[in-house]
Amino acid sequence: MLSVLFGTRARNATVTLFESSGKAPRRVVMRSFADGTAQIWLENEDGVFRGQIFEPVPGEPVRVGVRTDTSLGYAEITSTPGGFVGYLPIQEWDQDWLNRVAEVSTPYTERTEVAKGIVITPEAGIDPPLCRRLAATNGIELK
Repeated sequence: MLSVLFGTRARNATVTLFESSGKAPRRVVMRSFADGTAQIWLENEDGVFRGQIFEPVPGEPVRVGVRTDTSLGYAEITSTPGGFVGYLPIQEWDQDWLNRVAEVSTPYTERTEVAKGIVITPEAGIDPPLCRRLAATNGIELK
């Protein structure tokens, strides 16, 4: 998950938030507009899928997350505010009919000012309950 802070100077910027490995290049992009609004969208081999336009409050974080649903084979992209954006495939069949798992990554490992007035900070997501139980049972500390 990423936390995005918008300052009063955050205008007309386009920033890549996440990228996905796989058969085709895919990325999650955030765009800020001249009127102070912003939008998250997903770019993939089928086109551009835009989330809702929202108005970030300066000093209040916009959270953009990737939630994997292994039963569907996709990761859901959402933002708060903004809501649902779209899905990224996390598994695909290659030319030899082998199932390959895609990786969704972000270039941000620490707090980074990416444009005038826009600061991105990576945050830990919520550990799934099954992962917490398995880790506790096996003496593993989750970070």
